[in-house]
Amino acid sequence: MNGGPLENAVVRLLRDRPFYGHFILNLRREQRTLGGKEAGVTVRDGIPTLAVDPAAFTALAAPQQRALLEHLVKHLLHLHPLRRKGRNQHDWDVVCDLAINPGIADLPGD
Repeated sequence: MNGGPLENAVVRLLRDRPFYGHFILNLRREQRTLGGKEAGVTVRDGIPTLAVDPAAFTALAAPQQRALLEHLVKHLLHLHPLRRKGRNQHDWDVVCDLAINPGIADLPGD
C-alpha cells in the first residue's frame, strides 16, 4: 500500500507512540479481505506480517486506525501468535486482548 490511510496511520503512530511506530515499519505488509476485520498480524515462516483490509481500515476514524496498529504490535511483542499452539483460538484471542487492550486509547469497539 503506497500512500493512503495505512501510511498516514503509521505516521500518526510514529508521532504519538514512536516505539510502536518504528516496530511496525519493519513488518511485511499485505492487502486482502479479512472477513470483517480491519487488520491482523501473524508470523508466517518466521516473518511478522501485517495484513490490512483497505476498505475496512479506511472506514475507521484516524485515532482508531492508530490504536489498532498499536494493538497489533503489542500482540507481536507479547508473542501471542507464536504461543497459541493447541489452545482454543477464540478463548486465546479474547484473553490476549484483555491483556493488552486496557492500555490503548481509541480502540474500535469490536
